[in-house]
Amino acid sequence: MKKLIFIILLSFNHLCFSQENHQIINSDIHSKIEQAYSINNYDLCVKLYESYFPQIDFNNEETSYYYISSKINAHFVDKSYYNIESYINLYNGRYLKNLLYEYGEFHFNKNNYKIAIKYLSRISDKNDDNISYILGISHF
Repeated sequence: MKKLIFIILLSFNHLCFSQENHQIINSDIHSKIEQAYSINNYDLCVKLYESYFPQIDFNNEETSYYYISSKINAHFVDKSYYNIESYINLYNGRYLKNLLYEYGEFHFNKNNYKIAIKYLSRISDKNDDNISYILGISHF
């Protein structure tokens, strides 16, 4: 009985240590992605994210925003068009306005005016001159 309790406590200790170690590694990865994004190194940001996360990490909203925004700014959208669009359509967090603007502007620059209108018109605060300009030109 004592051996069984000892083994259970030992395995619990190991489990707690591995989870703590995993969180430290994840925070290190998130800080590297944030640094790459802050210096506009979008290619590195995308590569770091994709090498550590096989799919979008919904647990960390900020890092996911950096990843999606970097894919848009680095023009990697064509390769993963459906994933980015579905993420933006399902997303309802604090970075929604930024994602809608960046994605709408990306399609505006590629002369995809219908898609640009679709995303830019979802922005609730249209007092920004850039949004109004792009929407006005796209409607023409």
